[in-house]
Amino acid sequence: MSKAMHAKPFRLTGPYTGRHARPESPRSKLIRAVSLGLACVCLLLTATVYPASAATSNTSMASLQSKLDKLSQSINQHKKELSDAKKKESAAKALESELKERVTVLQDQISVLGGQIAAVQNSIGEKEQQIGRASCRERV
Repeated sequence: MSKAMHAKPFRLTGPYTGRHARPESPRSKLIRAVSLGLACVCLLLTATVYPASAATSNTSMASLQSKLDKLSQSINQHKKELSDAKKKESAAKALESELKERVTVLQDQISVLGGQIAAVQNSIGEKEQQIGRASCRERV
């Protein structure tokens, strides 16, 4: 009897190549080696060039902080202006209501005076008629 396949002992060997796989060509080995070397150079270049930008990140943080402070000041100023505008609007509304009251009082006074003027004109008309009758009687 033969052993089952899962009972095979584990052996650590190089990269797995299937039994049916062709051996890797020298050209693809060269391309893989060049790609690995290029990746290492890029990584090394990044590690050596960008630590210098750490200092600029501090200055950029300071720049961002100053911009944030300016925005905060601007927001506070706009809040104050908004508060002042609301106060002015409230005062304008109070003044408007007071003026409306005064206009109403004046309109009432005008209507009363209009009635008085009409009464005076009527009495003038009556007096003129009386004078006219009296002058007609004297002539006759």
